[in-house]
Amino acid sequence: REHQRTPRIAGREEQLADLIMDARSFGREYVREILGRDPDFSRDDLRSVVLKLLSRYRTHIQQNETTWKITYHTPFFTEFGERLIDVRGRGKQYHVTFSPERARDDESLEFFGFGHPVVDALTLKAVEPGAPGCATRWRVPDPNGAASGFFFLYELTYTGFSTEKELHPVFIDYSNRSDPRRAVALLRACQQMDGEPGELEEPQPLVREAKPAAEGVVHQRLREREAALEEENREAYERESEKLEAFYAHREAVAQEKFEREQRILERIEALPTEDESRRILPALRARVRDADESRTRVRQDQARRLAYLRQRAHVITEIRLLAVAAIEFAS
Repeated sequence: REHQRTPRIAGREEQLADLIMDARSFGREYVREILGRDPDFSRDDLRSVVLKLLSRYRTHIQQNETTWKITYHTPFFTEFGERLIDVRGRGKQYHVTFSPERARDDESLEFFGFGHPVVDALTLKAVEPGAPGCATRWRVPDPNGAASGFFFLYELTYTGFSTEKELHPVFIDYSNRSDPRRAVALLRACQQMDGEPGELEEPQPLVREAKPAAEGVVHQRLREREAALEEENREAYERESEKLEAFYAHREAVAQEKFEREQRILERIEALPTEDESRRILPALRARVRDADESRTRVRQDQARRLAYLRQRAHVITEIRLLAVAAIEFAS
């Protein structure tokens, strides 16, 4: 009878476990999360930047509507081979998309977004000290009038139940005033900027004055998004903790039932007369009772660990990183 019930118990445990975490669906869940919000840095922006960075390493790129065939060659592996162990073969084609919708509908496609190892490696390399474009000067045409100031590009990271990244552009003029419209326009214009930048003319004192104003703008954005994510995480914690409690209530009930069954068998054999040959299995039965009792303890300990992990993830951890600074002159 015990052997007949085991498959059902295992099946129910697997179903309940799937409610809590299905590692195989992580990519799809991430895509669904992206589809639910509109990032400041659009997928078109990301596509343009990533493809331009890939082209620096003579990577072969072939477009087919909303998908790309990426072939990594020797220059790419020379630069990133040790960092990207998942990119396994020179000359091997990888089919990718920057569209969350396509990635959701076609599991054969890799979704190129923040969090993908190649995208992260490229962006990290682009902002290393000495990389082109980290601190430059640009003259930009603007029909709305002339202005001068500094363009700051920040990466904001929020880590909780999931990790979210966004690029946040800030433009501070020489009067230390923020201009969000120009900041967004500069982020778009950066995609077309290439070649040698102009020389910076005494930028340090002006940058030092402008940077606190830029940090004030980016911290305001950080606080707004952090507050929204804290609320989302609180709701996610409540949902996940309820699933966890249901899952472990089932596991504890199974462990308790097994313990009681083994205990009853042990008590029945212990009650037999001393000369009964069945008493020879008493040491084994006592060991089974101990194992069943320890199993109950392990279930409770495992539940406590999982709940503690959930509580930890419910709090949003934020990080701000300055990626680039450029002196800007808008000319009408």
